Amino acid sequence: MNRCRAVLLTAHFDGVGDDPLLRHPAAGDNASGVAVVLEAARLLSPRLSGGVGLAVALLDGEEVGARGSAHHAPQVASGTYVINVDGAAQLGAAAAVEAGGPAEPLLAAVDQAGRLTGVPLQAGAMASDNRRYAAVGLPAIGIGMGMPGYQTTAETPDRVEGRTLLAATDLVTATVNQLVKNSAQLGETP
Repeated sequence: MNRCRAVLLTAHFDGVGDDPLLRHPAAGDNASGVAVVLEAARLLSPRLSGGVGLAVALLDGEEVGARGSAHHAPQVASGTYVINVDGAAQLGAAAAVEAGGPAEPLLAAVDQAGRLTGVPLQAGAMASDNRRYAAVGLPAIGIGMGMPGYQTTAETPDRVEGRTLLAATDLVTATVNQLVKNSAQLGETP
C-alpha cells in the first residue's frame, strides 16, 4: 500500500448550457458535489495529521470533455489520492463508485468508509473528472449519488436531499480518514 501523503478532493462546477437564458439549474450535476467537497475539506483540514496534504480542485469544463481536469491532472504530484464527487442529490439504493489508476488502497478505504457510515456502495460508471486523473496514473475514484432531473430544467435545488449531502460528506471524510489510518497501521507514517 502506498503511504497516504496527499489527498485531492474534486468536483466540477459547470452545468449544461452556455446561453445564460437556457442554462439548467445544475443543482444535482454538480452544485451538490461542490457542496460536499467543500464541507468535507472544512471538516478534514483541522483533523489530518501534519504529514498528509489536503487540496481541493473545483473544476470547469467537465460537461465539455472534462477540460479542466485534463489540464490539471498532469500537474498533480504522483501518488496523490483523488476523490471526485459528481452528484450527491439523491442516494437511492447505493452510491456509485468507479475506480481508476492504482486505486486498490483507495477502494479499500472507500469500502471501509461505506461500512462505517452505512452508505451502501456499488460499482458503477462515473464518467467524470476522476477518469482524467486516473489516466495520468493517479489513484482516483468517482462517487455519484443520483441527480433527479438530470441535465434538465427540473434539476433544481429543492430536489437535492439534505440527507444525501450529509451521507456523501460522511463517506468522503471517512474515506480520507481510512486512507490515513490504513497507512499508519502498515507502519507508513503519513
